[in-house]
Amino acid sequence: MLKFHPAIARGATVVEFPHPVLVFRVRDAWDYEKMKVPLRDGDQIVGHSRQGIDIAIEGQIGQHSGALKLTEPDMLATLNTLRDALDVNPSSGTYSLVVFDDDTSNDHRFFKSCTTTKFEFDLSSQHLYSFAAVIHAADPTLFSGSLPA
Repeated sequence: MLKFHPAIARGATVVEFPHPVLVFRVRDAWDYEKMKVPLRDGDQIVGHSRQGIDIAIEGQIGQHSGALKLTEPDMLATLNTLRDALDVNPSSGTYSLVVFDDDTSNDHRFFKSCTTTKFEFDLSSQHLYSFAAVIHAADPTLFSGSLPA
């Protein structure tokens, strides 16, 4: 059975987002060319194409990988793990963003060719850290099946 389980996957390495994830918003956009024909009312639209998508994820670091994180050092370590997983550089390349997975089978729903465009976090509460990430998926398709190697 598929479950909402957001994670970053790069090859064999999978890093789960800390829970609870409060917001998982997908923003689709289409690019098109508008042309105005003289003496004709209205828009003439040619060449619609779907752009990549932006995914906004917001959450709190209350637990990670099923273990409760109650101390500041534990929450900070979890935050650093997430920051490292979201990093995109020439050596690490892009990643897949897992949205749903099934523990019993190797079935996932995921976006490919993802890069991080923004990551911010709030350390002002010593009991619960919060984070927000914006991820861009160059391919807007929600893929199904095994994660790419």
